[in-house]
Amino acid sequence: MKKVKDFDTEVIFKGTPADVIWKSDVSKIAVNAKLFARKDSDIIFLRNGAFLGAFNDKKEYYLANDEREGLLRKAFKSKKVSENVDIYYINRVVQLENPWGTPSRIPIYDETYDMHSSIGANGTYKFSINNPMKLFSKVQGSQESLTQDSLKAFFRSELNIEIRSELANIFKKNRYSLKDIATITTYEKALSQTLHTALKPLFDDYGVTLHSFYITNISYDEDFLTRMQEAKKDVLVNQVRQNLDQTNRDEFRKDYKMETEREVGIRQAESGKTQDAVLFCVHCGSENIPGSKFCKDCGKELTTKKQGICANCQETLPKGAKFCQHCGEKVS
Repeated sequence: MKKVKDFDTEVIFKGTPADVIWKSDVSKIAVNAKLFARKDSDIIFLRNGAFLGAFNDKKEYYLANDEREGLLRKAFKSKKVSENVDIYYINRVVQLENPWGTPSRIPIYDETYDMHSSIGANGTYKFSINNPMKLFSKVQGSQESLTQDSLKAFFRSELNIEIRSELANIFKKNRYSLKDIATITTYEKALSQTLHTALKPLFDDYGVTLHSFYITNISYDEDFLTRMQEAKKDVLVNQVRQNLDQTNRDEFRKDYKMETEREVGIRQAESGKTQDAVLFCVHCGSENIPGSKFCKDCGKELTTKKQGICANCQETLPKGAKFCQHCGEKVS
């Protein structure tokens, strides 16, 4: 940089490729000073904190040449040197990454469970400057000197409340409730895209392009999680009790069925014994009372064998049968 006395006659970018905002150390400049443009950057010229003009990256400029129609002549008036100047190079391509976080928690109410809770969230977003003059008009009053760090801090302060408000609106609009909290991480990508769309006009209003927006973490109310764990325990205990009650009912039904079947079996057995005790005459087929030794109709001796059952094949015989119709055995 050439020096003439104590003022500068040219301004050259001396930052790094990663610099989005770079401020020249020039504070006193000659009327015929030359500004060297930088690719993808705008040059902002201020005097005493007031915006005077901007130059793009199309060509190199003399501050008060005829091509610019004397754009900055008012900065010099009749003087050959202008003091208290600020010159910024603003890169329009390089993106800045900035963290965000909800400044206060978002309340959630579930009508079904009649329970209140809250969540917080944080993440990052990337942006670039598309309109340096609009950005300076928004930020200039709150910043003594604009730097990348101060710009990021400005957006954290100004936009975190807006982000929190938009996130709360999304929860309200979609009616996310307590049942959604357990699986809310599955919505993070969709939430990020929705927030990106909702916040883009706000960034545009600052002369900034919002390229991406991410939610990296959603934090829950620890007290609520404790209460939910207790509620889950109560549900589990009730479920165990219900299972035990069902098991007891099943066991009762099983025992009752077994007891009923046993009693029926006993009655059938007793009935069978009574039937077996009845004697039938094998000669004439007459029925005789238990204990009889001779037939009351033909007088012949009674057998103690069960009437109606073949002694050979154990098949049922009709009354008065003399031979078994199944095996041909003679009925004795």
